[in-house]
Amino acid sequence: MLNILFAGDKQAYGLSYVPYNNFPALLHEGERVLTASEARALKGSNSSNISITGNSFIIREEADIGKIARELARNMARASALAI
Repeated sequence: MLNILFAGDKQAYGLSYVPYNNFPALLHEGERVLTASEARALKGSNSSNISITGNSFIIREEADIGKIARELARNMARASALAI
């Protein structure tokens, strides 16, 4: 298993479950490590509260609606992923 984790081009990726105690990890600045209880609490809470304020959207053409919706969805997903 360690050969798989530390071989190759060393690209960062997520691990949904640590398989055993004292599992080695290469961490990057800004990453967060959760305790087992924090991970369980996070796994059980799939809800999030996102408020969009200043709802003034300038729609110049029909295509703008889709662009705004996609950008909002992208930003909401990013915010949800970071708000652990």
